[in-house]
Amino acid sequence: MNHQGRLTRWNDDKGFGFITPQAGGKDVFAHISAYKGRGRPRASAQVHYQLGMDENNRPRATRFRTHGAGASTTSTGVWLAWLVASAVMVVLGAGWWQEHLPWMVPAAYLGMSLVTYMAYRVDKLAAAESGQRVREDTLHLMELLCGWPGALIAQQSLRHKTRKTSYRIAFLCVVLINLAALGWLTLSPDAAAIRDLIGFPVMAGEALIRWS
Repeated sequence: MNHQGRLTRWNDDKGFGFITPQAGGKDVFAHISAYKGRGRPRASAQVHYQLGMDENNRPRATRFRTHGAGASTTSTGVWLAWLVASAVMVVLGAGWWQEHLPWMVPAAYLGMSLVTYMAYRVDKLAAAESGQRVREDTLHLMELLCGWPGALIAQQSLRHKTRKTSYRIAFLCVVLINLAALGWLTLSPDAAAIRDLIGFPVMAGEALIRWS
């Protein structure tokens, strides 16, 4: 059953708020994961919602959207995040397939992306429930260690860590450092010893230089 009310309180950083029912009664908890409209909810907006109960028998919106917002659609940001992450994995996979990269490089990006995505999800839930948060420097370290494609998807699909400008700037710096490190490791003559240690295939040109 659909109900109507007003989103009288909304904390966009933490991703939750409360709906005051139009028909009266207790305020209804609303979490961003239940939001099915476009864009971001805003305080004082009129909303339509479906009512449920949490584990403590308190009213909770199982689905909600602002008045006039259409049914849920995947945002451009989510599609772009998936496109970028998929492109990275395709390039790394092609590098392994053509024997330019060892298998552990695409495996590291895939594995760390999954770990980083789950860390974002844990932090998102903790923010909503006032639980133990994942430190921002820990998230950035995971991103630096090849997990940034998963972080990019998590930011857009979970609507998390997308509003804080300082975090977004730090994230961009982490991505650039990671890509620069990968480029240096793959192409620089100074990284030959590290490539040997990791198991990079020896390119024909590099083999000729070593032989000479």
